Amino acid sequence: MTAIELGSTLLLRRECLARRLFGSEKVRARLISVHEASCERVPERADVALVMGTSFKLYPDKFQKRVYTGTQLLLNGRVAKVIFSGSSDRESRDENQALQAKIMATEKFGLAASDALTVGGENTKENIEEAKRLLANHTNVKSLFLVTDNRHLIRALPLARHIFGEVGTEVYPLPIPGEEPIDPNDPGVIREMIKAVLYNGVMNKNQEPTDVFVKGYIDEIVKFYLDLIDSMPFVAETTFDVWRKTNFS
Repeated sequence: MTAIELGSTLLLRRECLARRLFGSEKVRARLISVHEASCERVPERADVALVMGTSFKLYPDKFQKRVYTGTQLLLNGRVAKVIFSGSSDRESRDENQALQAKIMATEKFGLAASDALTVGGENTKENIEEAKRLLANHTNVKSLFLVTDNRHLIRALPLARHIFGEVGTEVYPLPIPGEEPIDPNDPGVIREMIKAVLYNGVMNKNQEPTDVFVKGYIDEIVKFYLDLIDSMPFVAETTFDVWRKTNFS
């Protein structure tokens, strides 16, 4: 089979999976069930916490919740180091999300600067890969908490386990406390599932679209679905201050 034929087969397979996910609550619920089963048996401690980046400019509440959760893991003795991730954001063009997170953690939430590390990446996959490179020479790091919101974990967790599995690091989910259970009809959940299938191939053993031609077509398919999802009614996110008071008072 030629490279073009392989690329076409990959596109067709992923487009079919995306169509099924978007159109079927039953299929989405089944994937959620598999995801939730993979989130069981989380230990009390891990060596480090990797806080997934996002844009403070676009998502200030989400940003602060992730940073605060990662900081609390260290302050409560559950990890020895916190890694903040993220460089620029394609939507907002902000820069160095990881540095913004570290500054917030140290100046606002009481984390010592020496306990925080930073890595840069422009998307979920790059953030995880950069964190793996950072930890490459740290042979004592055998386990990691992946800190992000529960919707994002649908996509980020299998990807992180695939990438860190190459170096023998166990990855455990650490969702933001106090979030609602994952709803198969939540537009944010559908968004993450579509991205997970098309970009990361989570239902197909993480086969990455390495060919630029294939990647371009996948981008177009993702955009098609995201435009549809963006037209759905989203539930407003709880503000950081209300969330913090509710979950950490």
